[in-house]
Amino acid sequence: MSIQPRRSLLRGLRGEATARPTDFDPTGVTPSLRWGLLVWIVGVAYGSLIPFDLRSGVLETLWSVSLSRIAVIGPPTVEDVVVNLAVYAPLGVLTALAAGGRHRMLMLMSGGALGAVVSLGLELAQTAIASRVASWGDVFLNVLGVLLGVVGTLHAAPWFHRLAARARIGLRSRPFSALAAGLTLGLFLYHLAPFDFVTDTQGLHRGFLRARWNLFTAAGDGSLAAPLKPLVQQLRAAAWFSLLGYLLALAGREAWRSVGVSLASAIKHAGVVVLLIETLQIFTQSHVFDLGAIVLRIGAAGFGAWSAVFVVDALTGPAWRVRISDAFPLPLVGLVVAGQCLLMVAETSGAGGWSLVGLTSLRWGRLPFESAWRSSAVSAVPDLVAEAAVYGAMAWGIASLLSRLDPRQADWQAAGIVVVLCAGCEGLTAGSRGSAVDLTNVIMAAFSASVVVWARGALRGFLGVAPPATVATSSSNRRLERGPPVS
Repeated sequence: MSIQPRRSLLRGLRGEATARPTDFDPTGVTPSLRWGLLVWIVGVAYGSLIPFDLRSGVLETLWSVSLSRIAVIGPPTVEDVVVNLAVYAPLGVLTALAAGGRHRMLMLMSGGALGAVVSLGLELAQTAIASRVASWGDVFLNVLGVLLGVVGTLHAAPWFHRLAARARIGLRSRPFSALAAGLTLGLFLYHLAPFDFVTDTQGLHRGFLRARWNLFTAAGDGSLAAPLKPLVQQLRAAAWFSLLGYLLALAGREAWRSVGVSLASAIKHAGVVVLLIETLQIFTQSHVFDLGAIVLRIGAAGFGAWSAVFVVDALTGPAWRVRISDAFPLPLVGLVVAGQCLLMVAETSGAGGWSLVGLTSLRWGRLPFESAWRSSAVSAVPDLVAEAAVYGAMAWGIASLLSRLDPRQADWQAAGIVVVLCAGCEGLTAGSRGSAVDLTNVIMAAFSASVVVWARGALRGFLGVAPPATVATSSSNRRLERGPPVS
């Protein structure tokens, strides 16, 4: 792209970013979001009815289900309020987006009606499940969550358009700085959630007592069923800081800083992020300060920064300044994907190593996400987010590798590879440890890979990049490409 068109494009984007917000108009997103609305309702229904342990004789008395079976219990806990609002607010957002945004009062009424119907139907179904308690308080919170989602979408969508325009400017002018800033924010949110900071001196003392001051202390559960799991978790966490160092170094290089300055600045900024995160974890109730994690993550950030300033230029030259994808050369992406696959396989080992004998007698255990449902949201949600991020990163890397072979099918092929790999690792885990098969990770892999497929297409449209072109294979197309014969 020449300098003048690039300046004209950035000038137009700046005008869009500073324009006055207009009415909400989600043009072009309605069909896909209607499917998203349906999928979200199915997911909410599954999560509300798990583990499906029907009461005895419920099938014979199913016709007698009435509103009187919904109990009136005391005030809900803070966790119940947060979970109900967080689960049903996206339902309101999807409802507002799928409705088209032209009649605000109609959108608000339809969102409230949909929330009431879905919530009331699920609460009535919960009366037939032994381990569930139907409550009118849940119905109220669910409907409130849907209404908050609709109202928030109506009022925040215009400002979101301006924010998206500013993000588009950043991704076009300083892409690696924008990506590094987004990753830094995500790391802070993940490692400090649910932000349960201590409020008294005794809690602060307990935080210091829980801290791990030994460099070689691994954070594990103390069992021998998965001896490599703590190490794999530490390496997975360090990999994200390696990516942060990589992006920070490229951000310095795109600002035309020297190699040494870019390397030192990336290590310094990544080290500050690591120290801030680990220090703030002392003041939380659900996180533990780990000195070994600081050393490992700073070392990983340094390795990522070194790879950015020495490996990328050697493999691609100055091409990465023109196209963002060239900043992630295929050999480096392939090495990262292979390392992640090895970590997944290493995590499947049992106390005696790997064993294929148990594969012949696999047994089904709990339902998918039943383990997450039986644990608290504080511990279950971060684990699910971490797994989704890992599978999504793998799908993105594999899609980047396969795009050189068949750009049109690379995204879905990568999604299939990630799901098959996750299913194989789950079977190997059950066979090595003699445990039951749990399809939670397989479903999370399929969900994350599907999101990556959608995100890659949306990002191409967001940045104005043309979709993968159809490869001309016929002889007639090849003749057209070569042109008429020269006499």
